[in-house]
This record gives sequence, structure tokens and C-alpha cells, in this order.
Amino acid sequence: MSALRLAVHHVTEYTYEDSVEWAHHAACLMPCDTPWQRVSDWRLAINPLPDGWVVGAPGTGQALDASELAGHLRRDPWGNRHLSFGHARVHAQLVVDSRFVAALSGRPAPDPGRGPTWEAVAASLRYRAGQPLQ
Repeated sequence: MSALRLAVHHVTEYTYEDSVEWAHHAACLMPCDTPWQRVSDWRLAINPLPDGWVVGAPGTGQALDASELAGHLRRDPWGNRHLSFGHARVHAQLVVDSRFVAALSGRPAPDPGRGPTWEAVAASLRYRAGQPLQ
């Protein structure tokens, strides 16, 4: 089976009622590569450009590719990429624009017999006063 290619474009826009001077943001907008998904051509534009990022004219925002963002990305224990950024200057709007291509291939269906039953999961999550969650 040939891979299905998806072009993804996601925009998050905040328009503040009052101007904001201090802002800290966390974004999780770069999908993981997996055996059944390959991500390419990922670009991210942030306007206004975060503090300390020197790209283009101040306040214009600019599309950055994965190599340019590498110093700002971190991975969590599950392999997800997180981007943290901030602004310490007055702005009335924030626009985060993410684009990438994902090539998807066939994925085997999960085997329901391999995991715990829902009853076992429910029992493990049951609240027990004074007992640690297992």
C-alpha cells in the first residue's frame, strides 16, 4: 500500500481585549515520526517573533523550519516535541501558524487481547484513602 500524504495547516490566533506585555507559551505542533507516519517540511511562523529569536525584521514573524527551531524544541518522555517561547513586550495579538506534510502508511490494528481488561484498569485507579496510586 502506498503512503497517503496529508498537507496540514494549523493556525492558532489570539486577539487580546487589552494589550499583553508578558506572555509565556507552550506549543506542541510538530507531530512525531512513527513507523506508520513520516513528517516532512514542517514550518512554524510566530507573529510577533518571540523574544531573543533573531530572524527577519522585529515584530514581523517569519516561518522557521525544524532546523532553525531545533534549539527551542524539547522532547517529552513519549517523544512529543514541545516548543516554549515568550514575549516581554506589548502586543495585542499572537498568531502561531504551523504547516507540515505527513506521509501515512498502513498500521496494524491493536490486539485487544494484549492489554489489561477495563475492569483491571478501573481497579488499579480506584481511590484508596492513604494508599498510593499504583
